[in-house]
Amino acid sequence: MTLITCLEIANNYPENIRINSTKQTNGKFSAVCYRLKDGEIHKLILSTQPIFGTEEEANNSLHTIANMCKNKYK
Repeated sequence: MTLITCLEIANNYPENIRINSTKQTNGKFSAVCYRLKDGEIHKLILSTQPIFGTEEEANNSLHTIANMCKNKYK
């Protein structure tokens, strides 16, 4: 992850960030992190490979990253 991505997350989490996960063809879950603008998806910021066993695990991984960015740069 680049510094600019981390700063964007830090300055927008949690109000303007949406984190979702989806089950993939291998049966595992991947997660995505979107930046919101006016409540709508503006752009994709981060995504993971389908390596998580549950939806909750996938979501928590990106929430952890977002919290780390916020704690370090906000």
